[in-house]
Amino acid sequence: MIARSASATSLVVKPTSTTFGTPVKATVTVVGTTSAPRGKVEIRDGKTVLLTTVLSTAGTKGTAKVTLPSSLTVGKHTLTAVYLGSATVAPSSGTAVLKVAKATPTIKLSASAWSVKKGTRAVLTVKVAGESGAPKPSGKVTVKVGGETVATGSLSGGTVTITLPKAKKSATVTVTYAGSSSYTPAKASHKLTVR
Repeated sequence: MIARSASATSLVVKPTSTTFGTPVKATVTVVGTTSAPRGKVEIRDGKTVLLTTVLSTAGTKGTAKVTLPSSLTVGKHTLTAVYLGSATVAPSSGTAVLKVAKATPTIKLSASAWSVKKGTRAVLTVKVAGESGAPKPSGKVTVKVGGETVATGSLSGGTVTITLPKAKKSATVTVTYAGSSSYTPAKASHKLTVR
């Protein structure tokens, strides 16, 4: 029986620090001592397999470039690239550390009307969003009109609709998002005119 060639695997992530939901690129390189490494590589976060990819081989070196999932939680992740080996090349692995911080979301406010008659109840829609393609924020929002808290609501798919009290006079509508395990708190405001 012919012994398999040894291999060495390295994993490079760029950037090494990011915010939740932001795409991160990773490059896996596998070098065979005497034979070309072919086959699959897994990228793991602890015991969880994030993705599996196939090496592109040139000479005795195989490489794979991937984008890590945007759902990686806030915190420090020790990622491991595991080359599964082949009939001619033995398995090997390499690690890299990725730090994920909370992301700052954007808040978009829209209303059935921003200019209403006295006694009218405007309907407010709040949309809280992270990076494009990132998991949508969850958690609670608080609505103030003229500095007075008038409602709270829970986001569903990053959105909540709230009916404001009957308008008495022109005031600023302020919405505060409390934040979550993945997103920082945020605030937005808009003028409500009563005519």
